[in-house]
Amino acid sequence: MAKEKSKSYLEAELIDTFQLIRLVKVQTPRMLDWHTVEPPVFSVGEQFMFDSLYDKAVDSIAGWSE
Repeated sequence: MAKEKSKSYLEAELIDTFQLIRLVKVQTPRMLDWHTVEPPVFSVGEQFMFDSLYDKAVDSIAGWSE
């Protein structure tokens, strides 16, 4: 049995193919549910690391409707 070669897709191709819509600072119902959870207590170092990672993620991670 021959193996199928997988195709790599560009982000733009996926957006066009699946008609994706980028969500920017949109609070979905599931995200709103997270607001009812008590936030963790971090040490100063942990908070600094968390804030740095969070800021990088916000700038780097695309939020899509799917």
